[in-house]
Amino acid sequence: MKPIKNIIIILAIIAVLATAFVVLLKTEPKEELEATPSFEPITTVDMFKTEKENIKSITITKDGKSYTVATEGEKWIVNNDPTIKISQSKANTLAYECSSVTAKELIAENVTDFSPYGLDNPTAVVDILFKDNTTQGILIGNKTADGSLSYLMLSGDNKVYAKSQSGVESLALSLDKLRDASLYSIAEEDIAAITIEKSGSNKIVLERNELPTNEGEEKVYEWKMKSPVIKNANEYNLFDYVVPTILSLSFDSVAEDDPQNLAPYGLDNPYAVYTVSDSENSYTISVGKETENGRYVKSADGAAVYVIENSKLKFLEYNYMQLVDKLIHLENIEDVSKVTVNGNGKNYEMTIEGEKDNASYKINSVPVSEDSFKNVYQAVIGIMFDDFTASTAAAGETDCTVTYHKKSGEKTVVTYNNWDERNYLVRINGEGSLICRKKQITSMLDKLNQTVSE
Repeated sequence: MKPIKNIIIILAIIAVLATAFVVLLKTEPKEELEATPSFEPITTVDMFKTEKENIKSITITKDGKSYTVATEGEKWIVNNDPTIKISQSKANTLAYECSSVTAKELIAENVTDFSPYGLDNPTAVVDILFKDNTTQGILIGNKTADGSLSYLMLSGDNKVYAKSQSGVESLALSLDKLRDASLYSIAEEDIAAITIEKSGSNKIVLERNELPTNEGEEKVYEWKMKSPVIKNANEYNLFDYVVPTILSLSFDSVAEDDPQNLAPYGLDNPYAVYTVSDSENSYTISVGKETENGRYVKSADGAAVYVIENSKLKFLEYNYMQLVDKLIHLENIEDVSKVTVNGNGKNYEMTIEGEKDNASYKINSVPVSEDSFKNVYQAVIGIMFDDFTASTAAAGETDCTVTYHKKSGEKTVVTYNNWDERNYLVRINGEGSLICRKKQITSMLDKLNQTVSE
């Protein structure tokens, strides 16, 4: 009997465990399935469809104005006038819009009275001419009550559709939005020269020159001012305040496409004219009268007059002194073996022997510390000019001479000649038209004398 009793006990335990397992399954929280969001399908109604390549021209009449954009070879031109600059990518997009016209919904069929939709007197008309000389017109009428849609129809049809406002604006594109607003296209690395002429100011000519390098080395360039003085340019100011603005210049609106008289825009006698060039092309822009928001401008190779905001033309406010390196003469100390300075009846000979960490420094044969020598050297090369003169005939005697003896054997001689009570005329190797204040030379000579006396 005992084995049977044990079997009964085991079966009872199994039954209890099974019951507990079932209870656990029923009480364990079930993982909720994420609800799949339901989207209403975006529906469109086809009004008209063809291939973009079938389109020969598109005429858009809107706000009392009309223009035609047509294919000429691989390009699109406006009103048979290639001087009107348009964006080819925008023209292609317009052609795509006109080759497949859709609406959000069909509003009504068999319409006989189009006045409730404003289609009896459309706000805009798009006329499409195909290469087989057939045509298709699209009429755009009033907006719907909530302003989100506009009514439209195909000419000769009796069905009225509704299309989104953004879609209507893309279809009946204004000429201003089709234009290419850039005045020219030059990459920064390709810019070769800039010329700026402004009423009452010196003509500024800046050129990029390639420096000599060893074979296989990357090309190196520097900017030089060629007018009104021949000097290195201040590349910091040039690339911070002038070059980026000039290269990205675009107009904000069109004043007139082909004016017969430029006087009303002040372009018969411009306020300023500037030219920007690369290795192949030059682009000249005339800047005329001020308007409420900017100035009138015109490209030399275009007929249209544009308006550009004043903020985009701030580079014209810079004078030549802000775009030139004002140092009279800069000589790298590593290229120099000796500098002689003669002034105030005294002679100073600054010598460098050895190189880098092994260099030693003397002034008038007296050893000086590296810091003291470099402070004096900085004073010698730190003379800045304040102006220039067109004629150097009135220059007087030389008061101070600085001669740089280079390790290569070459010499550079800078002379400071009396000009008037306050100024010197500076000549470098016998040539030059720069003017500097006498007090700068006095300060430099005092620094030399003080260092020698220490």
